[in-house]
Amino acid sequence: MKRLKSKAACFVIYATIFIMGLTLGTVFTGANHTMAAGSDIKIYLNNKQLIFGENPNDPEPYIKDGRTLVPFRKIFEALGMEISWNAAQRSVDANNESVDMTLYIGINYAYVNKFRKPLDVPPEITDGRTFVPLRFVSESYGAEVIWEPDTRSIYINYSQG
Repeated sequence: MKRLKSKAACFVIYATIFIMGLTLGTVFTGANHTMAAGSDIKIYLNNKQLIFGENPNDPEPYIKDGRTLVPFRKIFEALGMEISWNAAQRSVDANNESVDMTLYIGINYAYVNKFRKPLDVPPEITDGRTFVPLRFVSESYGAEVIWEPDTRSIYINYSQG
């Protein structure tokens, strides 16, 4: 009888370890999948596709916590903004004649024309590159942003004047 209980206890332990392994494997695989899935995100500015990942050093957008993050230089330049990186403050500054924007790495707010605005996802550095939330940046610039989940496409519509 003791041998039977011992086998049952071993079975429960092994089954628990197996299930935990599957669960952890799913969590880690899912996290990596979110980052890897970014390569199929298409972004259009006024119906012209912005190309990311043109060369090995050119990072691609990815989704984090339901928000698309893009390399800051690419999106700000596409919107016609002047940009700078402040290493001491770990911030990105972008401006033109009507918009002045500052975003801080790891901080869940930004300044747009001197007004503090909340961020759903803060800017971050991934693989040595600075990424910013696309919707926040685009809408702060005055653009309309549309997400098409079926094609994983983002349309940014902006008309000057």
